Amino acid sequence: MREDIEEGLDCDKERRIGPYAYKGDQWVSFDDARQIKLKAELIRDLGLGGGMVWALDLDDFKNRCGCEPSPLLRTMNRVLRNYPKGPLCPSTTSERPSWEPTTSSRPTYLPPASTTGDPDFDIDDTIEIEAEPPATGSSDDCGNRIFVPHKKDCSKYFLCNFGKLTEHSCPPGLYWNENRCDWPENTKCEDSLRQSNELLPLITDQEPSKKKMICYVMKWAQKRPGIGQFLPEDIDVDLCTHVVFGLAKLDPERLTIQSPPGIRRKDLVNKIVDIKSRTELKVLLGLGGWDESKDNKYSELAHSSVERRRFARHASLYVQNYGFDGLDFLWEYPVCSQVDCNRGSTSDRDAFAALLKELSAAFKPKGLLISAGVSASKEVVDVAYDVPALIKHLDWINVMSYDYHGYWEGRTGHVAPLYRGSDEQIEHMNANFSLIHWLEKGVPSNKLIMGVPAYGQSFTLSEKSRREITPGLNAKVSGPGRPGDFTKSTGMLAYYEICDNVRNRGWSAIKDPKNLTGPYATSGDQWVSYEDVSSVMQKAEFIRDLNLGGAALWSLDLDDFRNLCGCGRYPLTTALSQGLKGERNLRMDCT
Repeated sequence: MREDIEEGLDCDKERRIGPYAYKGDQWVSFDDARQIKLKAELIRDLGLGGGMVWALDLDDFKNRCGCEPSPLLRTMNRVLRNYPKGPLCPSTTSERPSWEPTTSSRPTYLPPASTTGDPDFDIDDTIEIEAEPPATGSSDDCGNRIFVPHKKDCSKYFLCNFGKLTEHSCPPGLYWNENRCDWPENTKCEDSLRQSNELLPLITDQEPSKKKMICYVMKWAQKRPGIGQFLPEDIDVDLCTHVVFGLAKLDPERLTIQSPPGIRRKDLVNKIVDIKSRTELKVLLGLGGWDESKDNKYSELAHSSVERRRFARHASLYVQNYGFDGLDFLWEYPVCSQVDCNRGSTSDRDAFAALLKELSAAFKPKGLLISAGVSASKEVVDVAYDVPALIKHLDWINVMSYDYHGYWEGRTGHVAPLYRGSDEQIEHMNANFSLIHWLEKGVPSNKLIMGVPAYGQSFTLSEKSRREITPGLNAKVSGPGRPGDFTKSTGMLAYYEICDNVRNRGWSAIKDPKNLTGPYATSGDQWVSYEDVSSVMQKAEFIRDLNLGGAALWSLDLDDFRNLCGCGRYPLTTALSQGLKGERNLRMDCT
């Protein structure tokens, strides 16, 4: 284009639009590298899925303008994919590139190894793939070719990126054909290199429309007595798309992940591999939790650039070594330690964003997943999170939309109301408000996961319930409910303990006739709010209506996994899983 624009070039000083050029009676508007950079930054800041260039053959792929090959495409890659810095190519011959390239052209995704790091994890795990360069030209410039076919696999090819060949694969059923993926019959691939599935139709990716069904499993469930014991082999792999094993702890001295006590690495890896071998299930490691967040070790980790980098590197290796597919981060919460916004540091917000950036840089090149559990409380959300950073660096955001009420308030309340009840004093203490608030913060709906509890918050009433008077919401309480026979924790009961109480021990179950909140059950001075099949199915419909990314059940080991109550194994998980698919094959009267 340079030969055509020397008669005139102009652009908006504020760069609201791109430049235009003219000569004689010819006039053209276009985007230069600087305008492309601004658009790429907008894509990044809005957390969009990416950018599209129309078209590769219209960029300056032969470097006729003397700056660099494909300058527009490269500029976009530098912003969106962390490619190394390069020239910001000018539009006229009077300008000079704003950056002079160095001799190094290899993109760097991981920080260099620290000489003082953990010897078990702080190693150079970078893997380089050596590709056979074309017969002509040097490896530095890829032989003046953008694409190079793979010599041993018809479905693969190499793309020249900054002087290095990177390996890529065609979608299933297609082969590489000079400069594009094509049907096998149109290619010149040798018969000996053809794959056995060459006649399969092109497989389209259905993942964007598939809802995630994330199932948490707590390691301490293995230690529960009798029929309450839950082992990894109890997981029904057909109900979940993702399983999160938890919860691992952060070593307060080394700021690294502690291996679960009493569990040998080999045994755990074998169990995880066995589960994954039976399905396409993804298995993540959960780190953190309520008790883990009571001190400042996560804040300490997030505030140190050295520790952030070291931890990200360590964590990526740790999850790989144990056979996990990623990490689910549960810091409860930045700025507002255990929901108290006077206990944390206001700088936690930016520090947490910086930590997620390091984790993303370490995890994404390895194909590992990174997610986080976040607060449902408006007060916490508004001060604790750099939302654009969460959107950019996390694969999904799990809103922990439960524990809205508990015995600590001095009155009964529902653990996870979907909507504001008629007796609810505070507008935002419900899942509907929480999810809408996160959406209003700019989070794409398909990136939000709605948390659903498989347990109830239990209370000890100040006055016992009587046959003629059943205490409802906002009744005065003297403290937490008594522990269950299997969970052994005050203030909470597993769903299987609740439904057993209702079915076999004479507890009264009461449902909200307006379906604004889930049910509650009571007997004597004991009172518990919880979810049943119908309330869970209602939440699945809510998720579909808002086009959210899916649901996260806390936790699988608290559902009725042994069918104690006669509604089948995993009634809540099944209802949620079916509901996300728009199915309904369960009895709705199960409690």
